[in-house]
Parts: sequence; C-alpha cells; structure tokens
Amino acid sequence: MADLTPEFYLRAMSLKAGSAGEGKDTQRLGADAVLLRRDRTMAMVGVLTELDPPPAGYNLILGRKSVAGSAIGGLKETQEMMDVCAEHNIVSDVEMIASQDFNRAYQRLVMNDVNYRFVIDMATLKAPS
Repeated sequence: MADLTPEFYLRAMSLKAGSAGEGKDTQRLGADAVLLRRDRTMAMVGVLTELDPPPAGYNLILGRKSVAGSAIGGLKETQEMMDVCAEHNIVSDVEMIASQDFNRAYQRLVMNDVNYRFVIDMATLKAPS
C-alpha cells in the first residue's frame, strides 16, 4: 500500500462498494493517476477497452509516474493481488456453474445475460475413462 495515497485506497474501496458510479469508473486512469505517489507505477491488469477519459501526460510526467499493463498478469502478480484482496476483504460476485453447463454459460455471455463472473466447479469434471 506504500505506493498508493490514502485517497487512491479510498477510491478503490468506493469502487468495491459500488458507490463510485457505473462501469467506466474502473478505467479512469486519467483521473486516478494523480492519486499515485511520486516515482511509482500503476499496473493495469485486465483492462481491454479504451480508457475514458484518456490519461493526460502531465498527470504522469509531473510526478514521474509510470503505467504498466498486462491482460492477465503473471502467477506472482496474481498471488500478490489475491493476498491484498484477502487482507482488505475485496471480493467479487461469482456464479458457480457445473462443467457440463459451459455451453449454456457461453450462450448467456453472447446474449449479455450475465451479472457475475462464471466460475466452473472443478468437482463436476468427469475423470478420463
């Protein structure tokens, strides 16, 4: 947490609670870069859409800040993120599905009929014969 200002942490908590607004608020690099401490890096993981608003160069340059990104991160980074989430009780809503329901879940995704992240219950996988 040393890389983040208290304001950045509070913004993350408001996003978790849903009080910061709708959808695009999670991609506000332009507005949130100012909350990063001097000489630090903001890592964007899993953001696959355009940033709105786009980042303003002065927000990064004046504080010698950097932005790094990855579609999924790596094992070490994922574990670090999970540890921080566990420490601060940051959770996601999921819908558990059986492995046999994968095609139905995919169709729901195509129809935009999804409220939560799908998680496949690995206990429902059939052993190879």
